[in-house]
Amino acid sequence: MNYISRIQKLRKVLGEGLLEKEEAIALTLLCMIAGKSIFLYGPAGTAKSLVARRVSQAFQSHKFFDYLMNKFSTPEEVFGPLKLSELRKDNLERNIEGFLPAADFAFLDEIFKSSPAILNALLTIINEKKFRNGKENIKVPLKALVAASNELPAKNQGLEALYDRFIMRLIVPRLDEKDNFAKLLQTLPLNEEIKLDEALKFSNDELENIKEKAKKVELPKEIIDILLNLKARIELFNKELETNQEVNVNFIDVSERRWIVIMELLRFAVVLSDRTKMKVVDLLLIKHCLWSNEEQKEVVEKLLNESLSGSNTQILKYEKEFEEQKEGIIESLEEEVFYYKTLKKDGKVFIHYEIPYLNKDKKQEIAHINAPEEDLDKKEIFQGYKYDSYYGWRRTSEHYYCFNKARNKCLIYINVKYNDPSQCECKKEISITNHSKIVSSRISLKIQAKLKEDCEEMIEKFQAELDMIKKKKEVFCKENQNAFIDQENEEFQILLQGLETEKSTCEQLVIETKKLKDKVEKHPNIKG
Repeated sequence: MNYISRIQKLRKVLGEGLLEKEEAIALTLLCMIAGKSIFLYGPAGTAKSLVARRVSQAFQSHKFFDYLMNKFSTPEEVFGPLKLSELRKDNLERNIEGFLPAADFAFLDEIFKSSPAILNALLTIINEKKFRNGKENIKVPLKALVAASNELPAKNQGLEALYDRFIMRLIVPRLDEKDNFAKLLQTLPLNEEIKLDEALKFSNDELENIKEKAKKVELPKEIIDILLNLKARIELFNKELETNQEVNVNFIDVSERRWIVIMELLRFAVVLSDRTKMKVVDLLLIKHCLWSNEEQKEVVEKLLNESLSGSNTQILKYEKEFEEQKEGIIESLEEEVFYYKTLKKDGKVFIHYEIPYLNKDKKQEIAHINAPEEDLDKKEIFQGYKYDSYYGWRRTSEHYYCFNKARNKCLIYINVKYNDPSQCECKKEISITNHSKIVSSRISLKIQAKLKEDCEEMIEKFQAELDMIKKKKEVFCKENQNAFIDQENEEFQILLQGLETEKSTCEQLVIETKKLKDKVEKHPNIKG
């Protein structure tokens, strides 16, 4: 049986009767397999302790210790009483059997209410898996500590170091769905002990084997780039907080040590998803690892989603290609559709052009250019003229023109930058004859057929891409299976947003291209 099937079966059995606790079951199981601690944050009565006890049964060795902490809790209640026989020898050795130092898994409720003496010992146990018992440091079998509280640690109480050791933090709210509440009303008290197939349970040797495999997990460049992007977004968010005092969110501070442990946890998720290479889906787990309070949680999710979505260069390529094709077709249809007028003022005769063009925003505009008739025999590039009631005719750097009388053409440079015609918004080559009348666009049947063919090729290309997107989605879902993330969940759908956007863009481009083709077919001025 592969790991994914095994994890899915475990999640189903462990979550039996627990409503809306699927995520808590899955992530607690991941942390226990990876040997990491997890913090469950939520109100009392939301089955946090039951989740911890249930999940611990997924292991062959599952000695379990749980305790409700309070400010009067003593080390003896958590780590075991002192041995009187050793006390007579001036040795402060404890009888740890049945207490946390002898447990495979532990659940500590209201952990932040415990005394400093307990917290200091807990730090050593979590960090080094060691406990100072009398004169010796003994290795503890603890695989994972599950802590819970209905409040976050208070500031400046010396709790930051302990809180930082919980690599994953999960909010466990009350029931949200109406149907689930109806089921709850009909539910009998749940058993902490459940029947579990021994073949599904993890042995200590198997956990060591998984740990070794996790060390060999490959991180592709795509994953590293996303994480670099996320880190940059976090830093930018923190920088903006410095200038915005009204935002009630603390700095998102992620230490190097925490990043290392996060990546170690993700590597375990990769192995347990029957892969050797990290995928984008695995990064969704990070949203449970970076926040310290509820306000930060929303920010972290937003920054992570932005990093995962990125920019879709393929969409930009499609849109650019369509606009270029469209512009070429429109120009072919509207060739020589402008007004030729002769203006005569102050004894000078000017040819006046009113030329339609598409600006940089692809919107239709009219460029007004005046060129003196005396320049018809010249081949240089000149600035166009404007008429001012005070100064009379003056050259302007907005538009340039260049006559070619031999070809009966005039090249117009529209919206020139830096007095450099090569840096213009667009160019138009127009006729210089018949400037006293309107010339209508007339295209041949041959040109019309070619334009229709161009449109049909674009439609066929975008339609083929739509079929490809469907296949890409299927492949993506197959390659991005994670044993702890359901693909039906909203968080997984975020990863598909790029493909969905690509799909809707292609669909819209097909519609626009069909409209363009229809415009070609119904063009009023076709000459045989």
